[in-house]
Amino acid sequence: NFTKYLSLFPKPEGINILRKEIFNESEKNLLNNLNKNIFYLEAPTGSGKTITSINLALNLLEKNKNLNKLFYVFPFNTLVEQTKQVFNEIMSDEIPFTVINSITPINQNNQENNETDYTKSYIERLFFHSPVILTTHVSFFNIMFGTSKNDNFPLWQFANSVIIIDEIQSYRNELWWYMVEFFDKYAEYLNMKIIIMSATLPKLDYFLENKNEFAGLLSEQKVKEFYLNPHFKDRVSINYDLLNLGKINMDDLLVFFKEHKKSYKKILFEFIKKQTAREFYNLLKSEFENVYELTGDDNKVYRNFVIEKTKEDKPVIIVATQVIEAGVDIDMDLGFKDISTIDSEEQFMGRINRSCKKQDAKVYFFDLDEKKEIYKNDYRIEFNLKDEKYRKILADKNYQSYFKDVLRRIKEKGLKFEKGLHTNMDYFTDNIKKMNYKEISKLMTLINSENFTLFFPLKIDISKYKNIPEFNDENIENFLTDNCLDGMKVWEYYISLSETENFSEYKVKKSYINSLMQFFTFNLIKYDNQSRPCIGEEINGIYFIEDYEEFIIDGKFDRLAFQEKCNSLFL
Repeated sequence: NFTKYLSLFPKPEGINILRKEIFNESEKNLLNNLNKNIFYLEAPTGSGKTITSINLALNLLEKNKNLNKLFYVFPFNTLVEQTKQVFNEIMSDEIPFTVINSITPINQNNQENNETDYTKSYIERLFFHSPVILTTHVSFFNIMFGTSKNDNFPLWQFANSVIIIDEIQSYRNELWWYMVEFFDKYAEYLNMKIIIMSATLPKLDYFLENKNEFAGLLSEQKVKEFYLNPHFKDRVSINYDLLNLGKINMDDLLVFFKEHKKSYKKILFEFIKKQTAREFYNLLKSEFENVYELTGDDNKVYRNFVIEKTKEDKPVIIVATQVIEAGVDIDMDLGFKDISTIDSEEQFMGRINRSCKKQDAKVYFFDLDEKKEIYKNDYRIEFNLKDEKYRKILADKNYQSYFKDVLRRIKEKGLKFEKGLHTNMDYFTDNIKKMNYKEISKLMTLINSENFTLFFPLKIDISKYKNIPEFNDENIENFLTDNCLDGMKVWEYYISLSETENFSEYKVKKSYINSLMQFFTFNLIKYDNQSRPCIGEEINGIYFIEDYEEFIIDGKFDRLAFQEKCNSLFL
């Protein structure tokens, strides 16, 4: 079926010739290294890594009959949704797959009388009973390192499996050394085959004494050829005029933008702080038409709405945070970005001239917000575009040189004596020897910040939005008021679930209502011990805010207004 799917594409031309070459070259090298356990797929943004990785996984499953399961692991739910569409086109008729994350309902199995078998449905989700699983890195790490029974139940499914890990550089880099030690042993003892892929890929076997289990699926020479091909390297030109000015403010940026926007129709700004994005969005909105903001505070409905706007044949300006860098299918002509990490710069550039159809696509980098507050304990932030060395690395796409600097810094940190007579790495290995599972689980937590979840019972007119699967569900009618998804009805149903006596039924129904609650919830990251929402009633860890009008402007969360009301700081 996969071969049939590929045959539907027209004869490759332009950038698709390169995509086909990457597809074939990586398959050839995989078949020559079937005895290896862990594979690297390093290829440029927009080179078709999703299709290529699926082909690689299917080859592994075909050539090794002991392998019988595929996990596809993503750092963001947006990437899960995007890849789900590809799986729907390729294999849904022949190989069933399941999405397991915080916002996807549990698949409901029906009994002969057409009633839901809640126990079977819940057990299948609990134990990951599906030949193909699309999930998030948080779920993946919970299984690999968690200590609860729910974390441990699906652990056995890793045995004899193929695992594709996408965008691995987005994981907390202070954990990279520990991660690769575990990946290496898990692969050996559980007969796992792991494909690690990214456009900016740190080769984590740097930390290992024995690197024999790792294989690159594209040779260093081929990687260099692909990155330096004009379709990738020259797709976007880089300009440092703004960055050379040193620290700037929003007024400087606005003046520069007005002078350089020329005839560009589709323009993208990226900031590292939500509040900065909001302030600049308000500046632009007062002077230009078709200006949209996209941050982590925006739900799937608004995100899809903005993406559709970028596909219309008229000018559009998007002001975004780093949420734009992965899993958002946009193709812009001109970009402005506050500098952060080199891999982040590459991901941003992948949103500009993605189709390679514009001759003068350009990205301007600048320095506005302080980075350390956002990038705490991130070793990458010291290697940035203020240094001519890293400008050259970005231009030449020589990311391995960049990551060698980062990996060396991580190793230096790991070998420091910060635990008495133990180095950080000694402390890690000592906990493993002593089987101190709780300490290891705590150490390997990917997201270690405390969140507060707010629920605003808005009304969302679903007729305005297309391609939202949740709005096409047969049960959606129960939550509508005048063709609007009614947040109050969603909340009342959520509260009523506490009366459900059957535990499996409760879990299945809760997973469904969670898929609707995502449209009404907003997360605040705790800044210090004093920061806490002072508004609304806390129920099951969620703050229900019935009188929300002053915090919602044009359907968007006004984070600053909420902070001022609470007299607290949140990230």
